Amino acid sequence: MGGVRRGAGRPVDPKSMRSMIKGMGGKDGFVTLPADGRTDPAPEWPIAGVSGQELGMWEKLWKKPQALMWEIQGLDYAVALYVRTYFEAIEPKAVSGLKTAALRMEGELGLSLLGMKTLGWQIEVQEDAASAQAPTKGARKTKTDNWLSAVSIEGA
Repeated sequence: MGGVRRGAGRPVDPKSMRSMIKGMGGKDGFVTLPADGRTDPAPEWPIAGVSGQELGMWEKLWKKPQALMWEIQGLDYAVALYVRTYFEAIEPKAVSGLKTAALRMEGELGLSLLGMKTLGWQIEVQEDAASAQAPTKGARKTKTDNWLSAVSIEGA
């Protein structure tokens, strides 16, 4: 049987960019990004022409925690291409290849949960959010509460 196999492929290169970035993380190998995100203004739009919608999404994306890593890695063009592809993909007559490309780029930029996991990124848990999830005394536990208690969150 074919398919993806865990641990298959080339051995990890400790001098690669991904290994260096992962080395910034804790003992679990994840880089923890601040929940507040990036506070600097968005970089200048790097490709020819820009619509108001594209510029709005561009500025919003550059406030995300993931944007700190994009800045380190110089991914301005990749983010701009994602924004452009996203808006082309949501057009009613867009071909499925554009939709697939947008989803793939979303993962490669760490905008999806799977993409963040693959890149070894996590967003810090803020104290207010952690205490809001804690069940109150005497409250009935739900399936979600049981699941949350089974998940270990670094720093919580």
